[in-house]
Amino acid sequence: MLADYYDIIAQFITSLHPALAITLLVCVILLVAFIFDKAIMTILKRNLFKSKTHTRTKLITLLHKPIYYSILFAGIIIIFHFISFDPDIEWTISSVLKTILILVWGKASIDLSTLLISLRYKNQKGGAIVNIHTKPLFENAVKILAYISMVYFTFLAWGHEPTALVASAGILSIAIGFAAKDTLGNIFSGIFILADTPYAKGDYINLSSGERGYVTHIGLRTTRIMTRDDIEIIIPNATIANSQIINESGGPQERERIRVNVGVGYDSDVDEVEACLVNIAKESELVCNDPEPRARFRTIGASSLDFQLLCWIDKPEDRGRTIHELNKTIFKTFTKKGIDLPYQQLTVHHINQSQTQSATL
Repeated sequence: MLADYYDIIAQFITSLHPALAITLLVCVILLVAFIFDKAIMTILKRNLFKSKTHTRTKLITLLHKPIYYSILFAGIIIIFHFISFDPDIEWTISSVLKTILILVWGKASIDLSTLLISLRYKNQKGGAIVNIHTKPLFENAVKILAYISMVYFTFLAWGHEPTALVASAGILSIAIGFAAKDTLGNIFSGIFILADTPYAKGDYINLSSGERGYVTHIGLRTTRIMTRDDIEIIIPNATIANSQIINESGGPQERERIRVNVGVGYDSDVDEVEACLVNIAKESELVCNDPEPRARFRTIGASSLDFQLLCWIDKPEDRGRTIHELNKTIFKTFTKKGIDLPYQQLTVHHINQSQTQSATL
């Protein structure tokens, strides 16, 4: 029965002028693609993520374009079965349409995987596989797999066997490996960084080479750091992998302790100095109240009694500003209270050489 209808439609199409036949078929394909697109989107909206409206909307948006283009291009390919075209032209157009579909579905698969990984990350608690450290690793792994798949299916769409090309390109890959050894080193270092997670996006780190700032991006080849001067530094991952990294955001919390060294005169009341330093820290808006600040009498120095004020700050980047404010307040307060802030003194004893010789004789 279906074969009879197909023959009738084919005879009707072939009896028309080629231009009219193409126009009619294109209009029919556009209509069918529109109807199927609306029907499929309606089914997805009713059955997917009923309790999560925001996630459902994103998912529908990601799937809309690939589904519509798949139906449209499939219809265009069917047109070639009703109208006689040159086989080479038909094969070329078909390959181009397949390539476009591969790229569209590849992009959609990356976006969809990223959405699902983010959704999984938000719904997981501590100790889960997808967490703040492993999330970039999964996202980059999905991108690599998607790009490889797109290249593989694109070769197939144009009638080439990828496995044969890979086997024949062995020598070329070795040459490229030697030429791009630095790039490959950065990529492998990026994979190890994402797997080992010495730092994560948003961490405040110091490198042995002197770079210091917040991590804004961790890629397969480079890591980006935003400094306190609002300058973005792009560092190759191989350089970071061979550097000592101080992660100031690591540990149970991001807050950290700072130390302010203060020297006072020998005649100062040590109890008064200690209490004064603690009060200055407690009154500062930049210093945390928990843990409480404290002062320590460290040493009896050559020119002063050396104290150290210990207090906590919420963010590593506040260290310089907090020490600046504390030093200003300490100087003003000690000056007002009459607490001596001595400068370094050096006593020189002069011996008269002639008198020393006379005494010896």
